[in-house]
Amino acid sequence: MTKSTFWKIVFPIIIAVVVVVGATVACLFLFGVVGGKEDNLDAPKNRKLSNSEINELYEILEIVDEQGELEGFSIVGLKQYPEKDVTLPNTYKVDGKDIPFIAVAPSVFANSQTLEDLTIPSNYKTIGASAFANCQALTSVFVEENSALETIAAYAFSGCLALHSFTFDQNSVLESIGAYAFSSAGFLNINTFKFEIDLGFNVSLKRIDEGAFQGAMLTQFTVPSSVTYIGDLAFSGCMYLERFNFERSENWHELQIVNNNKDSAHLFNSANTFYSKGSFYLLNTKAENVATALNVLKNGMAVNFVRNYKMYVDKNANVDNIDYGFEAIITSLPVD
Repeated sequence: MTKSTFWKIVFPIIIAVVVVVGATVACLFLFGVVGGKEDNLDAPKNRKLSNSEINELYEILEIVDEQGELEGFSIVGLKQYPEKDVTLPNTYKVDGKDIPFIAVAPSVFANSQTLEDLTIPSNYKTIGASAFANCQALTSVFVEENSALETIAAYAFSGCLALHSFTFDQNSVLESIGAYAFSSAGFLNINTFKFEIDLGFNVSLKRIDEGAFQGAMLTQFTVPSSVTYIGDLAFSGCMYLERFNFERSENWHELQIVNNNKDSAHLFNSANTFYSKGSFYLLNTKAENVATALNVLKNGMAVNFVRNYKMYVDKNANVDNIDYGFEAIITSLPVD
């Protein structure tokens, strides 16, 4: 066989092999097998998913009301690893009608190592216990405008060490933040010392349960006037919390701060909870209600903690003759 005859036979074979291998590799990338994306489906952000796409991504369950009518759907499991950016499905079509998703069941996304940015559509009412716990790559959560979200259950975002923002667009109706829901949130943000939670315009929040923000990297927090319950250890270990605001103007007697250890007073646990620049502000609290406010707050604060921190109150409040039971520095200054 001559050399020219050899190449006439072999060269087309080589070309065919290259084409087949190239097509195979392209398909592998397309379906997420190459590059560590096995079993992943990239659901484009902010695009309404079809029923078939939802079925490929999630296990779902019908939720019926007391009359047995279909109220909505819950995400109860994952069929594929989540992508970096996830927008939860908004609706599921049944008999031509769009039925809303209203819940994420417990532990569905827990321990995900890929999820970084999460968007929660406005239909959702409940985020279940530990639903996103220990998602250590998760950095931001955005809740869409006019959200129906009422409950963030216990441990829902606990251990999300990279989380730096949790934002409601506006008009939040959130009623309850469960026990340890944001414990250790943002703990790895050692360069920024920052985790922010923006409740939007909220007049609905009633409960901040035990340990809700324990060890979170909060720098400031505002308790809406609607809150009536703050659980034990709710803000313990928040080492960088510089400013703590209470919006309440009156009805301070309705606020319960649980303290199961009067010696260390668990709301703000230990003398090292804040740096020395930490301050409390009673926003909009009328002068005649300051004494009641301070007596409510002292029951949830560490005796060995409050000695070095300022409490800013109404400039017209008379605080000279109030027995606080601790050596807090009460400063009658206008609130900025």
